[in-house]
Amino acid sequence: MNHGEPTHVHLHLDSDLSSVASLAATNHYVEREADRLVRVEVTGDGTVRGNLKVVSGYGAQTRLVDISLVEPRETEETVQVGEDLSTPSPRPEPQSRGLPDAVGTLPVMVLATLALLTALGAVALFQTTAVLLGAAVVVVGVSVALYSLLAA
Repeated sequence: MNHGEPTHVHLHLDSDLSSVASLAATNHYVEREADRLVRVEVTGDGTVRGNLKVVSGYGAQTRLVDISLVEPRETEETVQVGEDLSTPSPRPEPQSRGLPDAVGTLPVMVLATLALLTALGAVALFQTTAVLLGAAVVVVGVSVALYSLLAA
């Protein structure tokens, strides 16, 4: 965590560590009150000890961090799998495509009817091409909404 001002940080692995590991990038910019994830790729085997040099403030501050890379232990842990896991689960029955729930459908039907009546009333009252085109859009929109509702 950078508890100070934003800074540039340079990282360097000593010769022992660099023989089995490498840094994806060595120069990093760290914002104020921020963490910075650094990717290290381990390419060698065995146990290695060394230092990571951390330099900030354009060389004003240098710290050495002791690092030990240890080969992970292999374990002989096993997992017991139940016999019932070898058979597939039954598929759920598909839902029927009947009429949708009336409670959820009723408000949509009422609003669709009001939209259609308003569009037809505007066409009858104003009789202009723009109003006719607007009413056609309302009819198409209501038709799509009702089709989607009934198809669900």
